[in-house]
Amino acid sequence: MEKHYILRITAAIIVILLLFAFLSVQPVLAQLPVPALSLVKSAPATYSFIGQEIVYTYKVQNIGLETLSGPFMITDDKLGTFQCGTATSLAPSASISCTKTYTIQPGDLSYSSITNKATATGTDSGNVVTSNEASATLTFIAPKGVGGEVEPITRIGIILPWIGLALALVLASGLGIRVARRHRAN
Repeated sequence: MEKHYILRITAAIIVILLLFAFLSVQPVLAQLPVPALSLVKSAPATYSFIGQEIVYTYKVQNIGLETLSGPFMITDDKLGTFQCGTATSLAPSASISCTKTYTIQPGDLSYSSITNKATATGTDSGNVVTSNEASATLTFIAPKGVGGEVEPITRIGIILPWIGLALALVLASGLGIRVARRHRAN
């Protein structure tokens, strides 16, 4: 009977020691260096007309515990891939910023807002480190006319070609009917 009692106490002590060892290792595991980048993207809140230049600002920050190597690249769904700054490395907590300009296109006026997304990359010992996906949303604000009133037809540049096409189709179909009637009459 004493042997079972001693075995149980020994097993309990071993479990407690293993648990203590495991819990004391957890803080060390949490501090292992993990490479990480953060990207913040900003832009003006609104756009109003074709040709308007929108300046996007990108801030790339090393939020990991070890130095990352460049070049630091931005991949943007509207502006493509480009290098952000000339830094060859980023120490922990260090950041770089850059800007890129987008010009509002005719199709952008068809939407009440436009959102574009980007990520940043750097390297750690030859391995690519990718940031979070950052986005910026711009809201369409119709231009104001004389007296501060909103123009009733703010997208005339988009509507006018369609009106012209419709008018051309109506005229062409009317001409086709007239030619067909003359042809039958002869």
